[in-house]
Amino acid sequence: MRDKLKRQIYMREYSKQYRKNHREELLLKKKIYRENNREDLRRKQREYLELNREKSYSKVKEWKDNNRLYMKSYLLEYYRNKDNLNRKNELRRKHYYTISVMQKVYENNIKEFGTLTCIYCFTPLLFGKDTIDHLIPIYKNGNNDYENLEIACRVCNSTKGTKTYEEFGNWVITNIHNEKGVLNETAI
Repeated sequence: MRDKLKRQIYMREYSKQYRKNHREELLLKKKIYRENNREDLRRKQREYLELNREKSYSKVKEWKDNNRLYMKSYLLEYYRNKDNLNRKNELRRKHYYTISVMQKVYENNIKEFGTLTCIYCFTPLLFGKDTIDHLIPIYKNGNNDYENLEIACRVCNSTKGTKTYEEFGNWVITNIHNEKGVLNETAI
């Protein structure tokens, strides 16, 4: 019993020292694993959240309640920095587009496809189920000009995130289509 306890203590210390000495190598392995198993990890994360929704939200709420002063001081410091405030206001201003531009985008989409259709997955859309998408995102210095806006379904728009039109097209080809270019149903 005593030897077992000594062995456990020794292994614990050895593991700590190993992780400390091989930190960069372990981080690289972890990064590669995450990249290779991204979809599986996301699926497991969604399943865990569905099973433990109340527990997860209560932990976040508890942390926020316990760290109000930290959050307040962090936000005050963040907004004291004029660059952050200017960047936030600049992004907010860039997000506005006029009704005439929106109308042109909708009309162009309907002329091109015959009905309101997602530019990425070519799914016909109902009004209210569509979103305006930036081909070059605001995040990457895109703008709200007519040429930069298209209609997309909510799924494609949220999946695209901050990718450009070309980056998202390449991502779709590699992740959703197989080598022959045929749509891979299991990837959707």
